[in-house]
Amino acid sequence: LGYLGWSSGVKTGTFVAASDRRFTALALLSAGAATVDQFVAAAPAASRSLVRRELSSVDPIRYVSFARPGTLLLEDGTHDTVVPR
Repeated sequence: LGYLGWSSGVKTGTFVAASDRRFTALALLSAGAATVDQFVAAAPAASRSLVRRELSSVDPIRYVSFARPGTLLLEDGTHDTVVPR
């Protein structure tokens, strides 16, 4: 069973890779998102700890580390005008 995710579909793919062992190959293409730190910095000072706690629990970067070795292909273009290198 395979998964192909592009753009925002990559975020979903990280959750699939971490949680569903039926998938033996996942191709995640042109991923891009602000980091948790960037969201926290943009939040009002009084809300920063809440924003960090809540977004950290669903951070796609966190879930990539739970994928089985050898199951992920991460691909980004070097000339992508939307997702920076």
